[in-house]
Amino acid sequence: MPIIGSVGRRSLGVRLLNICIHFLLIAGGITMVYPFLIMLTGSVKCERDFKYLNIIPRYLIDETILFQKHIRTKYNARLDLAQEALRKRLISFEKLQPPGDFPPRRVEDWEAFLESRPPTMDHFFFGLGAVSELGVEPAMQRAIKEWLQEQYENDLKRLNEELGTNMLSWEEVRFVPEDFTKRRHLGDYRGILARFQEFKENYSPELYRYYFSLDGAFMAKLGRRYGWDLEALNQALKTDFQQWGDVHLSRRKPPGPLGALWEEFVREDLNLQFIRLDEEALPVWQEFLRSKYHEDIYFLNKVYETAYSNFDEIPLVEEVPTRGILLVDWAEFVESEAPAGALSIRSAEFYYRDFLKGRYRTLEELNRAHGTNYRSFETVNIPTLEWEWTLFQRNKRALRWEFLTRNFIVVLNMLLFEGRAIWNTFVYCSLAILAALIVNPMAAYALSRYKPPSTYKILLFLMLTMSFPPMVVGIPQFLLIRHLGLLNTFAALILPTMASGFSIFLLKGFFDSLPQELFECATLDGASEWTMFWQIAMALSKPILAVIALGAFTVAYGNFMLAFIVCQDPRMWTLMVHLYMLQQRASQPVVFASLIIAAIPTFLIFLFCQNIILRGIVVPTEK
Repeated sequence: MPIIGSVGRRSLGVRLLNICIHFLLIAGGITMVYPFLIMLTGSVKCERDFKYLNIIPRYLIDETILFQKHIRTKYNARLDLAQEALRKRLISFEKLQPPGDFPPRRVEDWEAFLESRPPTMDHFFFGLGAVSELGVEPAMQRAIKEWLQEQYENDLKRLNEELGTNMLSWEEVRFVPEDFTKRRHLGDYRGILARFQEFKENYSPELYRYYFSLDGAFMAKLGRRYGWDLEALNQALKTDFQQWGDVHLSRRKPPGPLGALWEEFVREDLNLQFIRLDEEALPVWQEFLRSKYHEDIYFLNKVYETAYSNFDEIPLVEEVPTRGILLVDWAEFVESEAPAGALSIRSAEFYYRDFLKGRYRTLEELNRAHGTNYRSFETVNIPTLEWEWTLFQRNKRALRWEFLTRNFIVVLNMLLFEGRAIWNTFVYCSLAILAALIVNPMAAYALSRYKPPSTYKILLFLMLTMSFPPMVVGIPQFLLIRHLGLLNTFAALILPTMASGFSIFLLKGFFDSLPQELFECATLDGASEWTMFWQIAMALSKPILAVIALGAFTVAYGNFMLAFIVCQDPRMWTLMVHLYMLQQRASQPVVFASLIIAAIPTFLIFLFCQNIILRGIVVPTEK
């Protein structure tokens, strides 16, 4: 039946009233739906773009924002790493712009170089993703963990024994990005780091590799020294750099003031793995060792585990060690005693320049092909930004899917593979529903059928239990359960909530409404009380029982405090406890994702039971 009749619709005032009512209803619906959409959108963001309250994530419709988000994730949200690799001064990742139009030959030559010279340990980093964001586990973190699980057949104990670790769960298997250009990074890959290195060299995809730039590291040092004032740098060093990307690191010490900074950078900052010494430094090296060990070759052999007869037999270090006393001596020698003229650098940049020299006969030919204006082959840069943009264009769809799903993957991995949250919650909710559908109907049926003189006093006593919030009764419940020896059991979860005063009150009223003639007829037919309870009272009460079951499920499913107190063993944690523990160490987007996943079971059960629940609103009548 319509609210407004056909006669009333002819009035202009009634029509306006009808429009206003519908407008208010629509506005009210929007105020309910919009916050949910904001939460849904927030669950597929990261901390960086979480502040934008837009319904559609910007990275889904804007390529530039998606590219910025990818670069931020790839470089672990570290501007210094991105700044060195891209050879650009970056204030924030949001200021990074695509390279614009460029000749495809730049990227083609770089990829040809990579194919002709397979990258080794000191040629590229491995972008593990934004591990700096709490709770987030990006694609490569998950990939290397899955690879280790496959290698060790998901046996964490075996991994700990073979690699000398003591991790308690697979969740603890995490790696941080390398900072290989710095002196503090020794490149000592042992134990689990050796497996990380194996994965990086053999299984890491191109999309997550970024090649270091010693030019970029040197540029960053000069930028910090001169406050990123290019004019001040040019005046102090008597150079004519037009932009920060023009700063490059020479293979050997250059003349002039720039040479002093080059020597300082090589001696104090640069990783020893990139530094080599000419043979002319050999006598100085031998003299350095002779002086340090007081010409005691026996003592040197003891600490070096060698068998030299005299100091003149000691060779110059060719492959820099990654540990031991030789590394300490070599570092000290490079820092203080090595002749500056004998120092040289090796890196992927110099190999790339040599590759281009072999491919192009002249610098002019190279500049025409690459659309550049290099002054010499020694100033050629690795086209990192162009290569990143090319890889991005090839993998846009995969990147969007990764950003849309990674927060949910983190939550699902925790629920499915860490502990027994799903199983514990399923058992707990099933037993809670079963107990609620047995205890409460039996108590309500007894009060309804036998009508003891103290019925209303009993109901009042049962209803009084609703006046105490769960936090108040938590301590007495815990003390009682501990006294009974039921901690860390399902009984500890079910017993305190088995009976509900409100459910008994609701069921009693429903049973009172049933026709008494049915019970009288059943009694004349010889039916027992148990038969009447199950086949008459319970059979006619399906709608209200569905409401009671949904209430029991909602209470059990959302029961965090009691489950956390009486089941402190992680093996007995329910889904809500696991989500709480995740939320303590996760960012807001991951928290939103966990809330959405947690709401799905209740939503599905409501959809499944909605017809029965709606029937329960109306008291059934007999035909």
